Amino acid sequence: MDPTISYRMAKLYHEQDSLKQATYYAGMAVMSLRPDYDKEYYLLGILQKEQGELKHAITSFEKAYNNNHRNHKALFGLATTSDAYYKDKKIAIKYYQKYISKFEVKDVEMAIFAKRRIEEIKKELFLDGVKVE
Repeated sequence: MDPTISYRMAKLYHEQDSLKQATYYAGMAVMSLRPDYDKEYYLLGILQKEQGELKHAITSFEKAYNNNHRNHKALFGLATTSDAYYKDKKIAIKYYQKYISKFEVKDVEMAIFAKRRIEEIKKELFLDGVKVE
């Protein structure tokens, strides 16, 4: 929807004290104006990961995913890079589980990988005496 029309609708609903509708249209206006940088951040994360700059890659993947919550590749990149970077594998499990819950049908191969990796990590943690829920 055109952000100008959304803005005008929000003002009209606000003048009519229809706050819920006004909030909806104001939100639509803002979302329409926000630039999408998820692809750029995702590419930057890939490049950083390939250069071994895992901490920077994690930041870039986070920014990509936060900019566009429909970017399944950014969340998957965040999960795999967190898995490689953090000693605490529970962080990776959290991202893998989030990926599966949101995007299991989006990319079946990535979902299978995520499920398998969760099971591997849980097994490793169990052998180390760490309880995982």
